[in-house]
Amino acid sequence: MHYLLIPYAFLSFSFVVQFHSRGDITARTALVITAGVTLALIFMAIAARPVSGDSWRYYNYFLMVRSIGLQNALAYRDPDLLYMLLNWSVGGLGRDPGLLFSATLLVYMSVFVAAINRLVGLSGTAVLVMCYAAFPYFIAYGANGLRQGLALVFLLMALTQFYQGRRAAWVWLVLAPLWHSGAWLAFVVVAAHWFMCRLLRSEQLRWSVVLVALVSSILLSASGLNEPLLSRLPDFVDLQQSHEIYFMDADMYGYRSGFRWDFLLFSLVPLASGLMLRRISPTFRYLGSGWWLSMYLSLNIIYHLFSFAPFSDRFAAFSWFLMPLVVYLQVAETRRKNDITLFVLAISVVNVVMLQAYTGNFLQVPRWW
Repeated sequence: MHYLLIPYAFLSFSFVVQFHSRGDITARTALVITAGVTLALIFMAIAARPVSGDSWRYYNYFLMVRSIGLQNALAYRDPDLLYMLLNWSVGGLGRDPGLLFSATLLVYMSVFVAAINRLVGLSGTAVLVMCYAAFPYFIAYGANGLRQGLALVFLLMALTQFYQGRRAAWVWLVLAPLWHSGAWLAFVVVAAHWFMCRLLRSEQLRWSVVLVALVSSILLSASGLNEPLLSRLPDFVDLQQSHEIYFMDADMYGYRSGFRWDFLLFSLVPLASGLMLRRISPTFRYLGSGWWLSMYLSLNIIYHLFSFAPFSDRFAAFSWFLMPLVVYLQVAETRRKNDITLFVLAISVVNVVMLQAYTGNFLQVPRWW
């Protein structure tokens, strides 16, 4: 049994009870506190975890930046400029790995909560924190994929501001690839989606463009034509060289790249849930969730185009990271209390199951235990 299973189960059960009584201000306050304690528990478990696997690479990079100083680090011309500056800043405080992981998590979780809160308010943020606590990619990118995790939350903030029509969205969008250079792919897709929405006034026409592009990318992946078309692009060659260690790891661990039915079906969950809710709930309408679903599907094109690459789920993460948010917005738009309550109950059960079966691998026993 995972060492966090009992407190995790207690928090999840408490959240369901409080959510059922959410009309009361005391229960709503308790919801926020429970979600905050859950997030704090994840924070402490990740920050204090043993240094192993990918975290060794991040820690060695941290020691290197700390030892050579800022001027030499800038001369190194790391494309992940913001991550390098974070490492240099933390290095001035000491060399303990807990400092690095804590600082990274502080940025990661703060930007995530701020972005969600701007979109759905405090009570909605509490629900989504519990959703993401059950979602493997939130914990995985807070623990192992640190650079991409930071890029993902900055991308999330950019999308929130695009949705709200704020010009600051472009600033957040430019900052995302400075944490992880792979996010330039997401930058291109998001910018293209923004221009499409500006040029095409017809919502039906915009959906047609997104769906045609998505189906085309899936066909390229299934046929294997995406590799000869894209693997020789200069940007992909540069990415392969700068992340050579991951390509070698893929060979070592026998990672299966190329077209995968499991990844395709998983990617289609938000689309399937929207269609199902539209069929069973007469009150459901694609309002805000429609824009987010369109953006999700657009970002998912990145995965299908680069499915031939080792660890292709890292390309999929640009869309998959939005999945709990998109599904939550869809359920909320049914405006039926029973649907939302069942959703929260399901998430709470999944939370406990996923901790024992998968996410617990990233929440290892602390170094000082």
